[in-house]
Amino acid sequence: MDCEVGYLPVFMLMTGVICAGLFLVLVRQRQLRNQLRHRLKQESLERESLASRLEMQQVLLQETADELHENVGQLLTVTQLVIYTIEEKIGDSSTTPDFKKAFDSLQTSIQAVRGVSNTLMKGRNPDLWDGLKKIGDRIRQSGPFEVNLTRHGATRPISHRAEPILLQVVQELAKTVLEKSGGPKLTIRLKYVLSSLYITLSDGSYRFTLSAEPGRNQEGVSAAIQTINRKMALLGGRCLIISEQGKGTWVVIRLPTEFAEAKPTSVGP
Repeated sequence: MDCEVGYLPVFMLMTGVICAGLFLVLVRQRQLRNQLRHRLKQESLERESLASRLEMQQVLLQETADELHENVGQLLTVTQLVIYTIEEKIGDSSTTPDFKKAFDSLQTSIQAVRGVSNTLMKGRNPDLWDGLKKIGDRIRQSGPFEVNLTRHGATRPISHRAEPILLQVVQELAKTVLEKSGGPKLTIRLKYVLSSLYITLSDGSYRFTLSAEPGRNQEGVSAAIQTINRKMALLGGRCLIISEQGKGTWVVIRLPTEFAEAKPTSVGP
């Protein structure tokens, strides 16, 4: 009985030590969780602050570019016209070289101002749809080509990193399709399906034979497509070539979208 009584204080002491140890561990875990929560909150605030500063800088760059292009450039152009009018009124041939020098200096200034404006504006990421429309406009201006551009499905934003690469890929493909087919018409179709964006390019002549026929080896595929596929791989996408006898050939770009989580915005075709 005396032994049992002697063990009781030891047992109580050990129990107390264990409880105290568990309490300290729980307190420390809580402190670590609070520190982690505080650090994550601070990092989130810093990211938001950085994003806000970058957005403000972008707005400032845009305003500066617009100011240079629309106002300063226009003022210099008006000054050119004033100099020309003064020269006409004076009508003294001896002053012509001086007027020409002033006129040329202003022209150089105008080009420099608008060059800076364009440089500032190029800092923006191009919008995919607007970028495709500009590609279509350039193709129409370069020759007797007809470009049909359509859009289907609920538009979802794609990453800013992907947009310029995607536009470059479409431009390269459009050039390749027109060169290989010899056709006068190019159709570019955007289609948003669930978590994927499909961009299809096709010609209207059925003579576009860029793909390898079934049974052929990979060497039959154009080097242009291989290069484009390497670029698409950076974005997790693919470039496919689909041919049907008597119907023609389509080049299809498929880009899996990380923007599937974003709320879609309905657009017309």
